[in-house]
Amino acid sequence: MAAGDAPRVTAKKTASVPLDPEDALWAGAVPTNIPLQVQNIQPPSGGGSVAAVEVRALHSTDVFAVRLTWSNPTDETVVAVKRFRDAAAVMFPVTVDPLPSSMMGHVGAPVLIWQWKADWEDFEAAYAARMALYPDYTDFHHPTNDALNAEFGDKPSPQDKVDVLVAEGFGSATRIGDSGVEVKSARAGEFTRVVFRRALPATAPALTPGTKSALNVAVWDGAQDNRGSRKSVSLVWVDLLLEGPVTGGAGPATPAFNGPVVALGSLLLAAGALFAVGMARAEEVRKHEKEQLAKPPGGKH
Repeated sequence: MAAGDAPRVTAKKTASVPLDPEDALWAGAVPTNIPLQVQNIQPPSGGGSVAAVEVRALHSTDVFAVRLTWSNPTDETVVAVKRFRDAAAVMFPVTVDPLPSSMMGHVGAPVLIWQWKADWEDFEAAYAARMALYPDYTDFHHPTNDALNAEFGDKPSPQDKVDVLVAEGFGSATRIGDSGVEVKSARAGEFTRVVFRRALPATAPALTPGTKSALNVAVWDGAQDNRGSRKSVSLVWVDLLLEGPVTGGAGPATPAFNGPVVALGSLLLAAGALFAVGMARAEEVRKHEKEQLAKPPGGKH
C-alpha cells in the first residue's frame, strides 16, 4: 500500500476458507493494518492499549471469513471479580450508500456486529478456571445445568460462541443471534488471532464478489480492564472488496444457514425501524418532561 492510500481489505478468492487462524492459506491473504485509538466519544470511555489490528479476508463461492490479529501480551479468558475477558468485534454496514456512522451506526442506518469473547469459545474451560478462583464458594450454577451456565456467562444460549448484534448508535446494540457464524482463536507468541467465518451472504446487504462493502473493528483488552464501551476502536470505515467474479464449482462444506438468517437483511431493516420508533418515542417523553418542568407551581403558565 502506497503512502497516503486509504486502507482497504481485499478478500482473496480461494477454493476453501479455513476457520483455523493458523492455516497456511491465511499467509496468502493481503494484510491490512487498521489503526485503533481509545474510545472517548461515549462514556465511560477507555481502551486505547491496542494500537492496531491486522485484518485479512478470504472467500470462496459460498463462504466468507475475516481474520483479526493484534498484539496481546496477556491471554484473558476468565470473567471474575475485577477480571475481564479479551474480546474483538468486526462490524459491517447494512447499507453502503450512504454508509452508517462508523460509531455503531445511527438511527435509520443499522450495522451488523460479530463479537468474539474469549470465554465463550471454550466455556467449560473458562467456567472451571473461574471456579478454581473461588474453591470455597458453592456455585449454584452447576456445570451440568447448561441453561444457567449460559446465563452466568452472559450467553443467550449454551451453544453460542459468537455474539451477533444489530445497532443504530451507542446504547442500541441488540442481540439477534446467528447460528451460522463460526469463530476460532489462536495464540501466536504475544499475538491473538481470531477468525470469523460465515456462509455467504455474510451480511445484509449480501457480500458478493466484485461488490464493495466496508468493515470496522474493535478490541477489548481484559488485562487493561476493558469492557463495554471501554475499548480500542477505529473511527473510520475501511473498504471491503471480495475478489471476483466467481467462477468454478461449489466450495467447501459451509456452516448451517438456518431459516431466520436467510432473511437477515429484512430482520435488520425491521430492527432499524423499531429502533427509530423507540428513539422517537423517547424523544417525545423527554419533550413532555421538559414542558412539565417548565410549568410554574400550580400548573399555570
